[in-house]
Amino acid sequence: MRTPYTSLILALAAPVLLHAQKAYIPNGGDDLTVVDVTTNGTIGTIVLPIGSGPVGVSFSPDGQRACIANYYGNSVSMVDATNDAVLTTVPAGIAPQNSVFTPDGGTVYIIASGDNAVLVMDANTFAITDTIPVGPFPIGAAITPDGATLYVADAAFGADQVRVISTATNTVVDSITVGDTPAGVAITPDGGTLYVANNGGNTVSVINTATNTVTTTISDAGTAPNLMAMHANGSELYVAGFDNFVAVVSTATNTVIDSIPGIEFVLGLALTPDASSLYALTPFTGTVVEVSTATHSIAGTFPMTFPNAFGNFIGGVDLTSGIADDAPPAIGVTAFPNPCADRATLRFDQDVRGASVQVIDALGRTVRVVGPISGAHWTLDRNGLPNGAYTLRITGPGIRPQAVKLTME
Repeated sequence: MRTPYTSLILALAAPVLLHAQKAYIPNGGDDLTVVDVTTNGTIGTIVLPIGSGPVGVSFSPDGQRACIANYYGNSVSMVDATNDAVLTTVPAGIAPQNSVFTPDGGTVYIIASGDNAVLVMDANTFAITDTIPVGPFPIGAAITPDGATLYVADAAFGADQVRVISTATNTVVDSITVGDTPAGVAITPDGGTLYVANNGGNTVSVINTATNTVTTTISDAGTAPNLMAMHANGSELYVAGFDNFVAVVSTATNTVIDSIPGIEFVLGLALTPDASSLYALTPFTGTVVEVSTATHSIAGTFPMTFPNAFGNFIGGVDLTSGIADDAPPAIGVTAFPNPCADRATLRFDQDVRGASVQVIDALGRTVRVVGPISGAHWTLDRNGLPNGAYTLRITGPGIRPQAVKLTME
């Protein structure tokens, strides 16, 4: 999904520096908004190559580097997280959306959704050393604490498999049948239990990693669950989907013990390294929501344009200066009619030049890209797109990316 995102999925990062935590949040453009989560203040941006369309964020275990999956750019950018500097951007298959560092930080597994593959990258040389074929449109991924096994979920509509990969041989050694359209994947700190959010099945599968079998299914964690975050002590799992709440699951009983209301359509979910706060990204309201994990209540909110991220977008690293200036102001855009039947017109509050429009479905999948376009308005023809909610993301030279929600019926 560009959520290309949309997002979802939690790579296991366990930064060791618990002070001055900051978040890297894709905000609908070709950059990352850097947020000091101790104050919830935006402290700058990290600019990526034009056309990157960043979605996935994962931090190395020591918190010193971040791997950014650039969905639209078919690449990943490696960032030095101590000074917010891009080290390199390298090709990484088609539509990469997520990545996972090994516990020793030496290898990055890149989930190339459009290639139906996992790419193996040397985290020090940035060379792609291997390619692992998996199932259709993988997104969710998690690695065991010992680094021996990587779990990757097939997220194509109607898919129902989680692939079990041996990191010793970089081969698929098993497949686990779960619910319909598995998306988010999370693992307990002891590595004994894997949770899989089945977006199309409205369930969460609970898997014993010793036997790679489903032991139970949670059916009341919300509609279309797609994102999950695991508490640092393994006691609670947080599950978000298309409902206006985040479900809280006790991992001791595998039951929903609470829900946190008022959090609409989450496309990003991550915990601070000390697990005191859960951050939910709600792009359709242009809001980042901070939740207290102690009280299961909203602790605060702050605005952004279109925040969305796969992976663990919060790392425990020192805050430093030197990040890039803010991007240009956003253009104003509306869609009419909305809902629409056959076509909709986008109206801009200024002329655009050389812009592109990315059409993203409700699961965060990019289903169409059109451009370049110019002028003060543009018409989207439906051309076979199914009924549902879509996000139209507009990018172009000299404008801050903007997004508008559109329903087709």
